[in-house]
Amino acid sequence: MLACSALKRSYRERLRAGIPGLRVVMLEVSRELAMERVARRPGHYMPVTLVDSQLRTLERPIDEPHTLLLQASRPIDELVTIIDEWLATT
Repeated sequence: MLACSALKRSYRERLRAGIPGLRVVMLEVSRELAMERVARRPGHYMPVTLVDSQLRTLERPIDEPHTLLLQASRPIDELVTIIDEWLATT
């Protein structure tokens, strides 16, 4: 399992080239929720001031193989269940 912010399709394609069968889960998040969550991470490497540039850089994985899009605002236990079920069937 790997967690990363492969914001651009080209980054994800590079990962797919090196890891055949790679599956990607993207948690979609509103700007407001992203700002709130980042602000609650004191001392974290990414300051709130970078959220907007990260969102501008993001290329949503539309029509990419083996990709699941979920709303980050859903409860974590619900997200884990959905992801586990998806991984078991793909």
